[in-house]
Amino acid sequence: MSSTDATSPPLAGWAMPVLGAGPAAAYARNLAAICGADVSTDANGRPLDLSDAPDALADWAASGAMWLSGHARAAPMIAPGAPASAMTGALAMFEHLAGSRSFHDSPPLSSQLLSERAALMGWQRNGPASVGGAFAPYRTIDGWFGLSLARPDDLDLVPALTGESVHTDPVDAVRRWASETTTSQATDRAVLLGLPAATISPRRQASRPPFCFGRPFGGRTRSDRPVVLELGSLWAAPLCGSMLQRAGARVVKVESHRRPDGTRYGSPRFFDLLNAGKASVSVDLTTATGIVFLRELLTRADAVIEASRPRALRQLGLDAESFVASGTVWTSITAHGRSGDKAQRVGFGDDVAAEGGLIRISDRGCFPCGDAIADPLTGVVAATATLAALRSDRGRMLDIPMVDVAASTVALGGPNEAIDDNRVVRVAHGWIVETRSGTARVLPPTTRAPAGSAPDLGRDTEPVRRWLVS
Repeated sequence: MSSTDATSPPLAGWAMPVLGAGPAAAYARNLAAICGADVSTDANGRPLDLSDAPDALADWAASGAMWLSGHARAAPMIAPGAPASAMTGALAMFEHLAGSRSFHDSPPLSSQLLSERAALMGWQRNGPASVGGAFAPYRTIDGWFGLSLARPDDLDLVPALTGESVHTDPVDAVRRWASETTTSQATDRAVLLGLPAATISPRRQASRPPFCFGRPFGGRTRSDRPVVLELGSLWAAPLCGSMLQRAGARVVKVESHRRPDGTRYGSPRFFDLLNAGKASVSVDLTTATGIVFLRELLTRADAVIEASRPRALRQLGLDAESFVASGTVWTSITAHGRSGDKAQRVGFGDDVAAEGGLIRISDRGCFPCGDAIADPLTGVVAATATLAALRSDRGRMLDIPMVDVAASTVALGGPNEAIDDNRVVRVAHGWIVETRSGTARVLPPTTRAPAGSAPDLGRDTEPVRRWLVS
């Protein structure tokens, strides 16, 4: 079956045997199968060998994310599922697809991607709140509800959520209100107000794949250096763009002149880590001229990465499906998917992870896992799926809901109540955890060094404008 078949996924006809019996191999096998590759061990293609990948708990301990999970004054916690192994498997498939085009002089990638923002910010375990403090779980009448109060507008909406004026800590106000509310009622009210909220269930399992491809449309010429337009901000979309740059793509980061990527105003090193080497274009989306410029950019791109709700671009008169029909690979990262009632829900890495099941519920309470863990997981999965789509000569819509990525990593392991935290032991210089293969040290968050400095906002706007007319 050729890559131009009307219904085939992008890697249909590819042989990609995935070797190994552990969760990393299982996750890579799942991703490759979604992309259409033949993953059987008797296939004739170049094998993706994950036979020596660590077990789920050893990988979690080494990732730095375990160090960040649990109560601020207690032992690090084991996560449900196998999120670090999922990261290992996705990274292995990405590097396999990138092959010789991967930048071999770049630092190697590992599951430590899960913790590098916390390493740069100096964050530590902060349960029951998230390490950055914006997200917290709240006990309800019948379970748990999660809420992120990350933006000033979110804090302003707390009185509307709770139904009373807030003169004290808004977190305390939400805690009191949630204790007299059911989980479904709390989530429904928060979503109605446009707040990033989560229904937390201890038994959440994946019911959908972490991403799906739309039907192939149009046609395009494959390039050894595809042009990727990155419209997303914060973590998942910029990480996806950074990964594609690593694989040889020319990445153009497009930011609103009036509302640039908020990460610019956080840790400079984290922004550099995600955005060094990209071209920076600034567009004024409040003007007709700016929207025309953005449309021209979209028309010239081989792939687009965006992380907004579908209506955001439609309000600008830009229809993603029309670009797909002309041959563009369109990677849509959303909190809860592009279609149905959930398409308009907002979400951040911690609340989306909680709804996907990446949260610990124990007799001590409810605790986030890692730092906004759905963000780096989604960034790497999105990069892998986009790279696979760029291997075909057709346009495609990639629907990548962060909640489904999180849930797919939970499905690699057992439910929360099967986790034994007694396996985590304090030692002289930190913690160790007993794994299937022995003991593993729980490592603190760590990070790669940025490859350089990210460009100033709009530095490359005029050169890119000239490129459009060349």
